[in-house]
Amino acid sequence: MCGMTRALYHAVRLEFGEAFSSHALWPLAAVGLPLFAVVKIRGIEIKEKYKNVIIVFLCVTILGYYIIRHITGSPVVKADFHESLIYYIYETMKDS
Repeated sequence: MCGMTRALYHAVRLEFGEAFSSHALWPLAAVGLPLFAVVKIRGIEIKEKYKNVIIVFLCVTILGYYIIRHITGSPVVKADFHESLIYYIYETMKDS
């Protein structure tokens, strides 16, 4: 499971400490997904300007959080460059 999935799992079980430890932005998903469903089902129109603001806010927030977790060396997010697709391609091209 990814961090957000683990966080939502813990939140449903009322384990909020574990939820925030897995992904600090889980409240956005917990509120945003049902809200999005209600807006779609009810056919509520949202102005394009507000849609764009929401999309930019979410993208900047999620990307910023992702970068911060990698920079701070979060134990939840582990990246090993030597096991990545980019490294595999690099090694393949280098050996050719």
